[in-house]
Amino acid sequence: MGDGGIYPAEWTLLLVQCDGCGSTSLYVVGEADGDLTQLYPYQKNLSAVPERIRNAYKSAEKIINISPEGFCVLTRRALEAICDDQEAKGKDLNEKLNDLNSKDIIPATLLKMSHKIRTVGNAGAHMDEFIPNLQDARIMDEFFLAVTEYVYIVPEKLQKVEQRLKGE
Repeated sequence: MGDGGIYPAEWTLLLVQCDGCGSTSLYVVGEADGDLTQLYPYQKNLSAVPERIRNAYKSAEKIINISPEGFCVLTRRALEAICDDQEAKGKDLNEKLNDLNSKDIIPATLLKMSHKIRTVGNAGAHMDEFIPNLQDARIMDEFFLAVTEYVYIVPEKLQKVEQRLKGE
C-alpha cells in the first residue's frame, strides 16, 4: 500500500425513496457479501442499548415523518423503558427522571432534555393546544439519542478503552 499504487474498488450505491413518507436513503452494497450499509441518513449504532429500548425507539423512528406527534408519544414510551431498565423509582415518569438525576445516571442537562421528551410526548398523546410538528419530533429524536448515548453507549466505549489500556 505504501508504494503509491492505485487499488481500484467497485462501489455500488443504492438510492431509495420511501413510498410511505417520501424520505430518501443512500446505501452502499458490499462488494463481497452483498450487505447493505446505510450511508444517509446516518444511523447511530445502538447495539449497546438494551433490546427492549432499542425496539421501542425503532417503532417510533418508523413514523417520524408520517406522524410527528405519534413519534413523540412513542419516544416518551422509550424514555420510560430507559427508566425501567435503570430501576428508577417514582410514581410517574416525572419522578422517575428526577430519580435518575439524583442517582447521577443522567446529569442536569439531560434531565431537562428528558423532561422535554416527556412533556412533548404527553402533548402528542392528548388533544392539547400544542401539537408536535416534524421539527419538534426531530429535536426530541436528538434529545433521546443524547440520553441513550450518555446512559448506554459512552459507558460501553469507556469500558473498551479501559480494557485496551490494561492490555486485555
